[in-house]
Amino acid sequence: MSKVSIIISVYNSEKYLKKCLDSAVQQEFEDFDIICVDDHSIDGSLEILSEYEKQYGNITVIKNDSNRGVAYCRNRAIERAKSEYVLFLDSDDWFERDTLKITYEQAVKDQLDMVIFQMKLLYENSNLEKNFETYTKKSKYPTGSISNGIDMLRDSNGWLDMRCTSKLISLKMLRDNGIYFTEGYVHEDNAYSLKLMLAAKRIKVIDDALYVYLRRNNSITTVTNEVQRLKGNIVAYADMMRLLLGKYHDDQDAARILAQILDRKYNFIISDYPDIKSYGEVEFDNPYYQHIYHCLKQSQGLFSKDEIEYFKKFEQIIIYGAGKLGKRVLRELRELNVVGFAVSAMNGNTSIIENIPVKTIDEYADYKETALVIIAIVSDERREIKELLVEQGFGNVYIGVHERG
Repeated sequence: MSKVSIIISVYNSEKYLKKCLDSAVQQEFEDFDIICVDDHSIDGSLEILSEYEKQYGNITVIKNDSNRGVAYCRNRAIERAKSEYVLFLDSDDWFERDTLKITYEQAVKDQLDMVIFQMKLLYENSNLEKNFETYTKKSKYPTGSISNGIDMLRDSNGWLDMRCTSKLISLKMLRDNGIYFTEGYVHEDNAYSLKLMLAAKRIKVIDDALYVYLRRNNSITTVTNEVQRLKGNIVAYADMMRLLLGKYHDDQDAARILAQILDRKYNFIISDYPDIKSYGEVEFDNPYYQHIYHCLKQSQGLFSKDEIEYFKKFEQIIIYGAGKLGKRVLRELRELNVVGFAVSAMNGNTSIIENIPVKTIDEYADYKETALVIIAIVSDERREIKELLVEQGFGNVYIGVHERG
């Protein structure tokens, strides 16, 4: 039995694969193995994997007979693993050389079920390399101390890190709790990450940025079509809800946290897909997922009748945020006097959306006393933004659009 297994799912990654594999085999660590699952690649990925398998004795290559998806590949590798801990590595990303050394030593020292570490974001065709803000600035997980997953989720006010990479995970914990990925859908790591947090009794978050995430235009995440993304998000939401309705239904503490996470996921779906009904009859292979989809299709709008009546009291409406949620707010408030979208800085934002101007918030100074500013952004910083706007003299600021479940 090795100390750590690195699990790499591979599909048409020949351009990036050697750098990924080199980062794995060159770890400053002894007694680890690498399990690669080729998901029926049609480029040169399998040839590269076979070359490395022949050169290095600690690499095992598993070949799928058809394209089955990342979840299937990872599940297959987990079944094959015979190590103490596992790490997931995407085939276009890479580890720092001391990733295994730092995380495994920490895990053994503190007898941990999971070590969570930080990531770096690298944009393709750019020299820009910086800490991935989603995992640094917005992370609510406390660093340094040891905690169980439920307490950590409570301390972070229900914030969930939904990536399964950047985590050293106890294989025994996975098997004892029957933790596997839901196969056949994208966003497979959303519910999986929640299962990890609920199962882990001893977790430690460290500040070390040991995983490099390559943000590229043609990755699975960025090219997946809208229907596939919608289905993946529905399945993730449904799997999270199943945890609440099943194992943790009678655990009031855990149920309260799960409800917060479900609210966040729900809000993400309705803001990212402002008109789910337009997708028609999307088919799922599971009646439970189909039911959740139909429920979301029938969801009401963002605002109640009372809220709409409240908005009518103001001479003008300013929508803070020019993304998908902001556009949905505009569509639901078409009968009111929406004078514009506000953003903190233009930074490439278009100057007009659906015949409504987009300006920086400073350009709406003349409306401070008469307008209602509705904050329409998907962020945990809504309250801070409201406080800032009030300090700038905007007397009426509304943040309820993203608080409703």
